[in-house]
Amino acid sequence: MARGSDRYEPLPPINQLPAFVWRRLGRAGRATLVGALAALALAAVLIVPDSRESAREERAREARAERERKERRLRVLRAQVRPRRATAGSVPDVERAITRDARRRTGKRILRTDCERKAAPAGEQATSGGRVALSCLAVRAEFAPSEATTGGRLGYPYAALAQFSSDRASYCRVFGIPAEGGLTRRQEVTIPPACGGRG
Repeated sequence: MARGSDRYEPLPPINQLPAFVWRRLGRAGRATLVGALAALALAAVLIVPDSRESAREERAREARAERERKERRLRVLRAQVRPRRATAGSVPDVERAITRDARRRTGKRILRTDCERKAAPAGEQATSGGRVALSCLAVRAEFAPSEATTGGRLGYPYAALAQFSSDRASYCRVFGIPAEGGLTRRQEVTIPPACGGRG
């Protein structure tokens, strides 16, 4: 026969379990439990700010690394956009020079280059003796019109500025990223004035 406090007591529902355990602990057990909970609370107070600081430092490191990646990319792009010179007395001369440049840079098959005249640079008239601004595409692939599409061309964009009366032209690769809707491209690096840009 069980006596006094040694009698069997079934486990209560889970919501009453903490009180049940507390009653079953002796004075020393309660003191140990309180001490352990206090130590856990103190550790949480010390660790949480430290983990927040670590998270802040990690975010700062990631932001610095991203800025450095972007700066490296922009340095490479600026070097790629640097103007190249060509002897050119006509638009086909500029197109041939750009085709050679695109083949050399990319190592890929370039079908041809197509150039179109743009508006003259600000403040200038596109007269026979003046400079002519060109928008060009070194064509890598062509798609014929079909029932589903109007056709099109894929390639590498260039900008050029020519003074045919002096047999001179400058051309630059154009780099951009897709703009909203994917219909136009926003320039990452501006086109130098030597190629008809505003710098």
